[in-house]
Amino acid sequence: MITGLGPKELSARPPMTAKTAPAMLWGHDPDRPIGVWDSFSEDQYGLKVSGRLNLDTQDGKEALALLKQGAFNGLSIGYRVNPGGAAIDR
Repeated sequence: MITGLGPKELSARPPMTAKTAPAMLWGHDPDRPIGVWDSFSEDQYGLKVSGRLNLDTQDGKEALALLKQGAFNGLSIGYRVNPGGAAIDR
């Protein structure tokens, strides 16, 4: 596990609200939201997230069924880098 998303990086984000929280999407598809994120933090294992699935959506129901079955073993997070916010090591 690579760590490093510490308090400085997490505090640089605006306070988490319904308008500022990253989207919880099924398969990174912006047309398929499945819930909301409540919190992000870093613990000794890496990024720790907490959220709620929307069981009023078919994808949310399917995600819950797969979670209960143990079909998931990870989480994929998409992100954008602000212009000038990254350097490539070559």
